[in-house]
Amino acid sequence: MSQIERPVELLHRPFSWLLVAATCLLLLAPFSTKALHVDDPLFVWTARQIHESPADFYGFDVNWYGKLEPMFEVNHNPPGFPYALALWAVVFGWGEAALHWFVFLAALAAALGTYALARESGAGDGAATTLSLIAAPGFLVTATTVMCDMPLLALYVWAVALWVRALKRGSPAAAIGSLACVTAAGLTKYFGVSLVPLLALYALLQPQRERRLWSLALLLPLAAFGGYEWMTRGLYDVGLLGQAAGAATAPHLAGGSTLLARALSALVFAGGCFTPILFLAPLLFRVREWLPILALSALCAVGLGLGGAVGHHVFRDAEGVRWALAAQTGAMLGAALLLLLLVAQDVWRSRDALGVLLAAWVGGTLVFAFPVSQFVAARVVLPLLPAAALLVGRRLARRGVGRGRWLALAPALILALVVAGADAASANSARATAREIAAQLDGQPGRVWFQGHWGFQYYMQRQGARAVEFRHDRSAAGDFVVIPTHAANVRAIDGGRVERGMQLSKRPSPWLATMQAGAGAGFYSELWGPAPFAFGPVPEDVYYIYRLNSPGAEGPRSQ
Repeated sequence: MSQIERPVELLHRPFSWLLVAATCLLLLAPFSTKALHVDDPLFVWTARQIHESPADFYGFDVNWYGKLEPMFEVNHNPPGFPYALALWAVVFGWGEAALHWFVFLAALAAALGTYALARESGAGDGAATTLSLIAAPGFLVTATTVMCDMPLLALYVWAVALWVRALKRGSPAAAIGSLACVTAAGLTKYFGVSLVPLLALYALLQPQRERRLWSLALLLPLAAFGGYEWMTRGLYDVGLLGQAAGAATAPHLAGGSTLLARALSALVFAGGCFTPILFLAPLLFRVREWLPILALSALCAVGLGLGGAVGHHVFRDAEGVRWALAAQTGAMLGAALLLLLLVAQDVWRSRDALGVLLAAWVGGTLVFAFPVSQFVAARVVLPLLPAAALLVGRRLARRGVGRGRWLALAPALILALVVAGADAASANSARATAREIAAQLDGQPGRVWFQGHWGFQYYMQRQGARAVEFRHDRSAAGDFVVIPTHAANVRAIDGGRVERGMQLSKRPSPWLATMQAGAGAGFYSELWGPAPFAFGPVPEDVYYIYRLNSPGAEGPRSQ
């Protein structure tokens, strides 16, 4: 590098980092007041338990499936994220905005880690690479949740970035930092353990023998995970890492789905979570490469409409073929096929250790998604998004793409924002409805019970309502029971027990959904829909409120 070029490069770096950081935080800031959603309450309740009893993080029961169970039977995740959240809340409080900003900072760390890895590995323009990650709906929506997935992603990316730096420069300090990130990632979400074989593979591909021996250092995180297993066995009479592995290998929840069907579902979710590749396709591939794939995705959409299925979801109902949903699912499948083509071409053309690392990163995540994970969801395929963005950056740099990349990323970013907005609207609607129900029933005699969980449970309990236990129903005559039609774990109530009823109908987002079975959207679980999000008419969320005229199976609990 010449003396003239060096100052330009030094000035360019701070500007790019600032661009990435500012874009990430500015996009996320409007979602700081989003209500807790889906599994967020599990992590917040665990953090509160840690706040009260730091040495017994899962030492409480929760009604999440219609019965009281120990938290470690419900939340199959390690406690690393709740510990960090509890420390954060000591300073900033337990309000939604404070909790969200902790995760926003984790998202920023993931974005900057992707930027650092792109720069360190020479994988093209760091800013373009990172913005393609931020513009992914899977990244942006997950960043607005209060779950362990985004902190895991941050640790995952930095573990890889520091490991690449360590082996490239022979830096023990970077290696130690990477090992710390590997350990923290595995104690944040069990998928973090996959870093051990991934980083070992990269080390073994190094030309220097002494660098290959660095893979032995990865035994240290494995020892830490073994210590965690031993500790939790002493606390709860079961090793929680082994318990999570057992749950993953148990019969899958997506009942009846074949391995091929689940593989198709994993591809659809991967493509739907990384839609920037659709907008960038003309810049990444030759016309003869991307046009046949898009044509194939269109044929797949037709096949789905004519009787095909994704997972256990079909695209025909009483009103006929759901062509719009089939077309969107086909487009997401096309995005996944473009990603697989990008992986194959990168490995073939680069033939370097980084290319193999990125291919193993994407492939390993997909393999975990369909034969191992209990169900496919956006958070299951989330870890592959930085690798996908790095592959995009490498290809854009190889093809010498200029300003066109920014024009292509703009609509991708708008799409991600729209999807995140629909998810926030759904979460906020459940919070507002819980408050409205509490206001309507305020001053009425009798207790208020509810079915359904997720964020709705969190806010109903804050209003003093109690979750129904199906086998130990302690409701009494004169009590109220609230049943949402669109939530998990709900059962119909015996009509003979109903004295009178009323209902509330809400439509938080009339034309786009992320978690609505009627719309075919299952961002947080394929059990709800074949695609992570779906455009089209969204059914109303209906809340039934019943006044009971007889007690439940066990009658009211004595005081």
